[in-house]
Amino acid sequence: MTVQPTEWNVVIVGRWNRAILTPGGIGKRLFGLGEGKLVEVAVPLDGVSPYLVKHPEQQILVMTDESRLLIQAAKPDYETLSHAMAAGFNALSNLPETPVTAAGFNLSFASKEVDPEMASLLVCGSETAIVDVGFNVVGRSLSRSLQYEGGRLNVTMVSGDEGFNLTLNFHRGSERVDDLKTWLQTPVSQVEEAANKVVRALGLDIQEVRDDTNAG
Repeated sequence: MTVQPTEWNVVIVGRWNRAILTPGGIGKRLFGLGEGKLVEVAVPLDGVSPYLVKHPEQQILVMTDESRLLIQAAKPDYETLSHAMAAGFNALSNLPETPVTAAGFNLSFASKEVDPEMASLLVCGSETAIVDVGFNVVGRSLSRSLQYEGGRLNVTMVSGDEGFNLTLNFHRGSERVDDLKTWLQTPVSQVEEAANKVVRALGLDIQEVRDDTNAG
C-alpha cells in the first residue's frame, strides 16, 4: 500500500511568552534573520486563533500559544523538516529561560484507501466480541511506543471511512533545555532511516512529494 507524506512538524511543549515571540521576534530568534528581513504573517479571520509566521525563504511556519511552539513544514520532506528542527533549536537556545517539558518531531502519512492486509493488521482480538453485541466498527487504531535513542518513537496507525493514516512521533520528555536541544539536533538522515525502517516493516511504500513551486 502506498502512503503520501502529509503533515510534518516540530512541537516544543513549554510556557512560551507570546509577547516575545512576535513576528519580529520569531524572525530574529527562530529564523535568525537580520535587520530589514521581513516575514509573512497569516492572521486568522476569527481573531482568536494564533497567527502563523512564515520564513521568507524556507518553507516553514511558526505558531505559538502559551503551552506549545509549533513549527510546521509546509512541504513534508526531510530538508524542510531539518529547517523546522533548526528553528526549534534556535528557540531553545535564544529563550533558555522558558520552562519546557518535551520536544518532538512528527511525520504523518496518509492513504485514501486501506488494503486488506493492512486492515487485518489493525483488527484486535476483542473486535468479534464487540460486533457480536450489536456494534459496527467504523474505525480502527493501533499504537506502539518504541525506544529510540534517548526518547521514544511512537507509531500510530488509524483507519476509517476517510482512509489510512500513519503518524511517527519522535518524542523526548525532559525539563532540561539541553536535552531537548540535543533531540532537535538529531541528524535528519537518521530520522529518515528510522522512518523508512518502520514504513518498510509495515509493508508500506512512500509516494514521493511532488515539488509544485515552479508549476504553472
